[in-house]
Amino acid sequence: MMGNEKNKTLRIQPGSRRAMTLLEVTIATTMMTTLVLSVSMIVRTGYTAWLAQEADAAKIESAHAVLRHILRKARQAEAVLIVSLPSDGAGNLTLLTASGQTVAWKRNAGTDEVLYGVGSASDLLGEEITDLRFTAYKADGVTTTTVADEIQAIKCSATVTTPSGSRTATAWAWLRAW
Repeated sequence: MMGNEKNKTLRIQPGSRRAMTLLEVTIATTMMTTLVLSVSMIVRTGYTAWLAQEADAAKIESAHAVLRHILRKARQAEAVLIVSLPSDGAGNLTLLTASGQTVAWKRNAGTDEVLYGVGSASDLLGEEITDLRFTAYKADGVTTTTVADEIQAIKCSATVTTPSGSRTATAWAWLRAW
């Protein structure tokens, strides 16, 4: 029996191990770390691009909101009292309403804000508007004028600057007094 006990010794065959070596664990950890870092950088870059697009969209919407406000009031106005020259990027417009009030808009070139108010422009209407222009037209809609009694239409344009360039929104309003 003694001879049989010696033959029962446990033998390990090459290639039949049951655990990972330290080198394999290190390589697997390095690969996982690289994968996690790559994915997090892709997600962060996408989020940054999304935030930049949202900021640009907010600027463009601000320009459209300013134009909608001006045009809604201009369509109901009885007369134009003051209008800046079409070449003036810091536009100024004052209208006489049917109730006899004067409403005014102007762009503050120092802060890129559009101000609005009854009597005088003092309340914030829109931000980051880099250019606001008004062009006044006679009744034919083609001939420009700066004479208040001749103005029957107003073309308004608001410009914002984004990293991808300038965007200008333009709209027309015919005065109710026509």
